[in-house]
Amino acid sequence: MAVPFKKILVPFDGNDASFIALDYGIALAKAGCALAIMHVVDDGELVGELAATEMGFDPTDSIVEMERKGLALLDASSRRACDAGIEPENELVHGGTVSSILAAQQRLGCDLIIAGTHGRSGAMRAIMGSTTEGVLRLSPVPVMTIRATARRAKEGSLLERAVVAIDDSTPALAALLLAAALSSSMGTHLSLCTAIDTHHLHDMAHQYGYDPTPFLQDLFTEARRDLQAPIVRAGLRADDLVVLDGQAVDEILKFAEYRDADVIVIGSHGRRGLSRLVLGSVAEGVVRRSPIPVLVVRQAAHAAGATFRGSSQ
Repeated sequence: MAVPFKKILVPFDGNDASFIALDYGIALAKAGCALAIMHVVDDGELVGELAATEMGFDPTDSIVEMERKGLALLDASSRRACDAGIEPENELVHGGTVSSILAAQQRLGCDLIIAGTHGRSGAMRAIMGSTTEGVLRLSPVPVMTIRATARRAKEGSLLERAVVAIDDSTPALAALLLAAALSSSMGTHLSLCTAIDTHHLHDMAHQYGYDPTPFLQDLFTEARRDLQAPIVRAGLRADDLVVLDGQAVDEILKFAEYRDADVIVIGSHGRRGLSRLVLGSVAEGVVRRSPIPVLVVRQAAHAAGATFRGSSQ
């Protein structure tokens, strides 16, 4: 068994989610790729706060202590990998967390980032932001997000089943290509799905007293027709597509549970700014709520001509 990645980057900060992410990185590395572990000493906020107080306090001791703790975390994570038979590449860097992770991905030549996430939601998430969400929006390579409550990677049964959530967008094609690579290289069984929320048709049918069945059939037929070309282009079977009826995030998560999936593969436009906060994102909703890992592929990865080992493309 091989994996469709050459090198994985795992940002590690010592919380529960990062330990789960590290274990997935180790398991994938054992299947045939290199592993890099990094810790970011984000001392910019500390320096800024001290500068704002105008007290002339020297932050050197505090920064040295942050670095000491970071090196200890890197040592612990490296020993965890070495105990599993993997010798990782370790990096400790100073700077902003998101920018440092993205810079390390480029510098080290990693084609997958595995990041733990707390899965925050609501107003606090919108105000505070999230390192993982920042990486998701900006990373040119796929990002696997893993919550602290996710089950640990099992050697020999890693990513056996994947649900691939798609629509008629370019990111969905990128997700299909990566899913096809997982299938051909790791033997991952794929379940393709798309979601159509038809509650408004049911509401109108109830209000005006007509049978919505013909309209629903037309919608589902149109969805299958629109998605046939990208599915076939990825080398997959169009008749494997399941059309789900309901709110996209809810239906994708229920479908993944029904299929007993090990991972959800999904494309994302990586929107930023006010439009993202107002419109939301199916991919981000899945990331926040999924109890299993989510492999997110941005449009940029496909637009840049990225290919995956084991893919038929």
